Amino acid sequence: MSQRALAEKYGTHRRTVRQALNCAVPPPRKKPAPWATVLDPAKGWIDAMLREDVAAPRKQKHTARRIHQCLAQEHGD
Repeated sequence: MSQRALAEKYGTHRRTVRQALNCAVPPPRKKPAPWATVLDPAKGWIDAMLREDVAAPRKQKHTARRIHQCLAQEHGD
C-alpha cells in the first residue's frame, strides 16, 4: 500500500506513516520548556513568610491577601 492509502486507512498524517515505515520505535517526544510565571521572582519571599507561619497561632498566619500587600509594600508590584 502507498503511504497516502495507509494514512487514510489509519487516520494519521502521511509524515507519521513515513516515520513508522522508517523505524518501528517512535522518536522520543520533546518536552516543552516550563512557563515562567509572574510569581517566580517572589517565590523565595513567599516561602519564607509561610515557613514563619508554621509556628504562629492560627489567627496570626498570613493570608493570600496579606502576602500580596506585604510584597507590594516591600518589593513593589
